[in-house]
Amino acid sequence: MSRRIALLAAATALFLTGTPAFAADSAKTIAELKAKIAETRLKIERSRDYDQIENLENAYGYYVDKNLWDNVADLFAKDGSTMELAQRGYYVGQDRIRAFLHDFGGKEGPSVNRLGVHAQFQPVINVAPDGQTAKVRIRLLQIMGQAGGRGSLGGGIYENELVKDQGVWKFKTVHVYNTFTSSYDEGPVKSRGGLPGPSKRLPPDGPPTLVFQAFPKVENLPMHYKNPVTGR
Repeated sequence: MSRRIALLAAATALFLTGTPAFAADSAKTIAELKAKIAETRLKIERSRDYDQIENLENAYGYYVDKNLWDNVADLFAKDGSTMELAQRGYYVGQDRIRAFLHDFGGKEGPSVNRLGVHAQFQPVINVAPDGQTAKVRIRLLQIMGQAGGRGSLGGGIYENELVKDQGVWKFKTVHVYNTFTSSYDEGPVKSRGGLPGPSKRLPPDGPPTLVFQAFPKVENLPMHYKNPVTGR
C-alpha cells in the first residue's frame, strides 16, 4: 500500500510541475531572485565606490601634507577638471592644476623642520544613481609649522565632484571654502579672516566662483546635499 502511495505522490508532483499555475509561480520566484541579486550587486558596487572615494580623499590629504604636488595633480581627471582654493580663483585641466600646485606650494616633497598636516574628517559622499559621478563634502583641519619659526592653524570645508574614468575614481572639481586661519600664538579668536587672492606669477583661468571671508566672518557655505532626515 505504501508503495502505491509513494508512486501516486510522485506522479502528482510530476503532473503539477507541468501545470500553468506551477510554471507561473516558478517564473515569479525566479524573477524575484534575479531582482534581489541585482539589488545586492548594486549595494556591493556602491560600497566599493564609497571606499574608493574615501581613499582618494585621504590620499589627497596625505600628498598635500608632504608637498607631493605631482601626486596630487595625478588624482585629477585629465581634461575639464578644476581646482579652487581660498580666493585664488580656479584652474582648469590637470596640467594647469599641476602648475598651480607647484606655484603656490613650493618645492616638491617633504622638507626638513617643516610640519604639514592636511587632515580630512566627516565625509558626506553621494554617488549618482548611474555610479559614474559623485559629490563629496568633507571637513579640513590644517596644522602648519616651521621648527624655530611660525606655526599656523586652519580649517575649511571641501565641496568636491568626482568622476569614474575607466573604473577609477578621479577628481573633477576640488573646491575648498576656508572657515578660519590663524597663527599658533594668536589662535582663531584673533583671526583676521584674510584669505590669499590670485597669484600674480600664475594668474588663474577664472576668478573665485564665490567671494567669501574666513572667521570672524561666518559664512553659510553651499552644500550639495539635502537634509538626510527632512529632505529639505
